Amino acid sequence: MGVNTKTAPGAFDQLAEAKAAPDEPMFRLWGRDPLAELLVLDWAERRRRAARENPALDRESLRLELIQCSEAEEIAWEMRRFRLGERDGEAPAAVEERYSGATTSADELAAKERHDALVWGAQRLSNAIAEILAVAARIGPLGFSNAEMEITVAAQTLREQEAAIRPRRGYAHKAGG
Repeated sequence: MGVNTKTAPGAFDQLAEAKAAPDEPMFRLWGRDPLAELLVLDWAERRRRAARENPALDRESLRLELIQCSEAEEIAWEMRRFRLGERDGEAPAAVEERYSGATTSADELAAKERHDALVWGAQRLSNAIAEILAVAARIGPLGFSNAEMEITVAAQTLREQEAAIRPRRGYAHKAGG
């Protein structure tokens, strides 16, 4: 999955004419917006929950909804990188191998399996962090400011771990990495 940009809108993106920098990730928000990442992650979780609870969706429609949610999460991660100035990323030329879907070599399948596991883990951690921060925000005003602060610090530690395992674009893999 490629990340939506002005020059390369994604399959679910209707904002091809948006006035964004050519490499700026977007999902109805500017990648430089400090709230964009969290809003998109919140949207993805709410959309995923709504899709799973919608009895009117057939299996294929549900599958497409869940794909869109996963792609939105990847866009949110790229929004954060953009905002933090980490725009250089991995250029396709620097990637040793990618899963193309066209062949089934053991190395490509292992790369895809690793990538999928990392995406799965990063998504779950990201969702858990959002829930943890919601708890902190809710209990702080109730006189638990110390707990709110400690929970927020713990969430930041988890965010750093989530960022460490979050895969970059494609199914790139390197020996030992």
